[in-house]
Amino acid sequence: MPLMPIEYKDWSGMRTKYLNRLASMAYRVLESSFSSKGILSLFIVGIVLVHAFPGVVLVMTPHSKLTKWMLVGEGLFGWTYLTSGLFSIFIFLLTAGVTSNLISQDLRNRSFVVYFSRPIGVTEYLIGKFGGAFLVMGAFCLLPTIVVCVMIIATQTGNMYLESMRILLLTGVAGTFASMVFLPFGVMLSSLTKRKAYAGIGSFMTLFSLTMIGEFFSGFSPHWKLVNPMNILHYSFEVIYGLGLPLDIDARLYVLSLFLLTVPPVIVTGWRVKSEEERV
Repeated sequence: MPLMPIEYKDWSGMRTKYLNRLASMAYRVLESSFSSKGILSLFIVGIVLVHAFPGVVLVMTPHSKLTKWMLVGEGLFGWTYLTSGLFSIFIFLLTAGVTSNLISQDLRNRSFVVYFSRPIGVTEYLIGKFGGAFLVMGAFCLLPTIVVCVMIIATQTGNMYLESMRILLLTGVAGTFASMVFLPFGVMLSSLTKRKAYAGIGSFMTLFSLTMIGEFFSGFSPHWKLVNPMNILHYSFEVIYGLGLPLDIDARLYVLSLFLLTVPPVIVTGWRVKSEEERV
């Protein structure tokens, strides 16, 4: 019986594009986050308490334009929208929930073999993961704040729409900053353990403990306020809106605190993922 020759056909398909691969990873993070009942419940409660109720109050209060004082600074009756402690607490909680399983799951399931057997490097992997986490946080920190500001502009009695639009643009910058500032720390903890619970609880408790420590020791020196992640977020908002830092806060120490909160965690995470890539 004669042997049948093996026939090969050229593959006529196309390799997945670079941006499509990153978008696919980010979408997977977004999908898994909102499929979690815990994160979804926390998200809904946060939207109601942090955005819906304050938004109704701001819209119902007589106003001629959208001002930064409605959002930061002295606020309305001593209360502010973006610099309220409740907003920061929910950011801590959501950051811990979203990032807890981001890399720890891959460590637990050894999914790095799947990722790095494809044309994906450490940089692409981190961009995809951070991008997905940013989409989730942006849905809480960025989109609702924009909606609230648009509602305020729509109900203003004055005609200073250019000034209101300027504040709206700054709100977009502030919301983007809030969506990403604590992600590096949470992702770093997720890369250091295979346990989702360890990463999530560790992230929230560390941020919350630093808040308590900063508040306690600020009575001895105002620079201890920069140990408090909540204060770093609030000071950043005030800088974005042009109010500047408080007079008792050194700008160099503020920049250093912001640097330590963001850059070293990214470096540690990159090193951790790189070591996993080398094992594949």
